Amino acid sequence: MIRLLSKILFVVLIFSATVTNAQKFGFGCLGLSGFYVGISEHHYKAPGINDYVNTSLVGNLIASNEKINFNLASGYRVGANFFRAKWDNVFITAKGFYQFLKEEHTANTVSQAQQKFQMKMNNWGVGLDIGIPVNSFIDWKIVEGGVTFYSAELNQQNFADNSLSSEAKFSPEKSKPSYYAGTGVILHIIPDYMSLEGTAAYYFMNIDEFQRNIADVGVIRITDPISKAGWGGTLQLNISFPF
Repeated sequence: MIRLLSKILFVVLIFSATVTNAQKFGFGCLGLSGFYVGISEHHYKAPGINDYVNTSLVGNLIASNEKINFNLASGYRVGANFFRAKWDNVFITAKGFYQFLKEEHTANTVSQAQQKFQMKMNNWGVGLDIGIPVNSFIDWKIVEGGVTFYSAELNQQNFADNSLSSEAKFSPEKSKPSYYAGTGVILHIIPDYMSLEGTAAYYFMNIDEFQRNIADVGVIRITDPISKAGWGGTLQLNISFPF
C-alpha cells in the first residue's frame, strides 16, 4: 500500500505541472467524469472460516496456542466516476468500481510442513453519492450507497519440502447482491481535474456457506463463513474531465 500511495503522490506532482496552466482557460462545467485508483481495507468477522482453519490444524501446529484469525482484508480499488453533476450547493456522483482484497496466514507444522491460507474478497459494485461543498477545496460526501457482488474464496495450500503438495479451494455456490452505506470527504487538489477522496463505509455482506466439491466424496461445507456486517475505508485519487 505504501508503494501505491507513493506512486499516487508522484502522479499528483506530474499531473499538477501539466494541468495547472490548462485550468486557467476553463469555463466551468455541467459535470465531471473520470477514473480513480486507491487503497482499501475491509474489517470483518469470519467465525466459520476461522473455526474450519484452526480445527484443521489441531494436532499439527508446533504451538497449540497458535491461532489463525481472519478479520482484515486489504488491497486496491480501481473504478470510474460515470458522472459528477455539480450545482452551487450540492453534487451527485454515479460510480462503478472493482476491488482486489485479500488476507493471508501461514502455519508451520511439527512435520516441518507448511500450510498457507488465503482469503480473497474481491468484489465489484456500483454506487451513488450525494454531498455538499464545505469550501472551495473541500467537499463533504454526506452519504454514499451502493450494491456490490463478491467473488469470495478460501484457498488452502499444503507445502512439503518447499513444494506444493496439495491445494483446496472453498467458495460460495453463487454470488448474491450485497450493500454498503458510508460517508467521506473530497479534497480538491486541482479543482475539476484532480482530487483526493476518503470514504468510510459499513458493509452488509450476503455471502452464503463456502463449499468444496470432491469427486467420489461429496460436498464439504463451511457454514457461517463470514459475518453479515463489516466496515472499511478507501483512500483514492480521482482524475476527472469536465464536460
